[in-house]
Amino acid sequence: MHNFKNKNENVRDLIDLITEAQPLHDLLEKSGISKITEVKPIKKYQRKGDREGILLKVKKDNDPEAIRVLIDLKIGEPAVDQIIDATFGIGNDCDRRIILYAPGTNTSDLQNPAADELVVSSLVQYLQRYPLGFSLFQIDEKTLTFGLPEYLEPIDVSDDEKLPFGQLPSKERVLAHTFWTVYFNSFNEAFYKPWKTFDDEIMATNDWGHTIYIDCCFFGEIQLYWDNQGVRYVIKQEDDNHEYLKRVLDLKMPELKNRYGDDSMEFENMVGRLPKLHIKYSDKQLDWLTTASPAEISEFAKIIYDDAWGLRWFIEETADRLFEDKVA
Repeated sequence: MHNFKNKNENVRDLIDLITEAQPLHDLLEKSGISKITEVKPIKKYQRKGDREGILLKVKKDNDPEAIRVLIDLKIGEPAVDQIIDATFGIGNDCDRRIILYAPGTNTSDLQNPAADELVVSSLVQYLQRYPLGFSLFQIDEKTLTFGLPEYLEPIDVSDDEKLPFGQLPSKERVLAHTFWTVYFNSFNEAFYKPWKTFDDEIMATNDWGHTIYIDCCFFGEIQLYWDNQGVRYVIKQEDDNHEYLKRVLDLKMPELKNRYGDDSMEFENMVGRLPKLHIKYSDKQLDWLTTASPAEISEFAKIIYDDAWGLRWFIEETADRLFEDKVA
């Protein structure tokens, strides 16, 4: 392995080695670009010290038009930030996007659940249905060869699953989906499955969020939403079992007002309908995700996770005590 002095030198020197003639042609061919007649660098870029990238113009035999190719390399685990930048940032007008990662210790990965080869592989697989030309490879620094472990090998997308570029979810939607399915869910370690984080459709505006189920003497939900109005909860009962949620709220409303603030709560209690409680948790707007660091996002996710799950246990324990008093 090359004896680089530190992480920044490693990624910088490694991208130079990759873009030498033979390794670069091998990489491009592995990404599906063959019969190459000319490669011209457009520009290099750096991202926060642990990533280096390069934009290229590549001409192929019998093709008068050059295609634009992005190569983005990170030491450590691949990260969703690489995909975001390649799709919506510096690589937004590229025809092919190659995401590379080199095994190694990267301290910035420790507070970033979105730096995970399983998560990134799931996202790349999801994006294969759009004409973005994504490839994901791990690089062997000893041999300058490229590949993936068997458990990350992509599954071919059938023609009937392919979608036009115009249907690509927005950057904000991808970031919001990542927040809930990766940052937020990663704290629920027993049930978190990083390889499935992008198995479902990217959340639409009215679906941005997460649901925590209440399962005690009644069934209910705490629905979590985040948009540019802020973070809010909707608490509701799903069955008509003695309106336990209403009884909980009647009993514990002073504590909840003290916890969230009187002006942040709205109680729906209409005749003939099960009650709902709306809580405005935070004024932080969703577009904050576009500028926040992974560590900041992870910290905010943990705050919401602890509060929302704490609220769930608070409601269940109160409801169970009410039920026990009723049957006693």
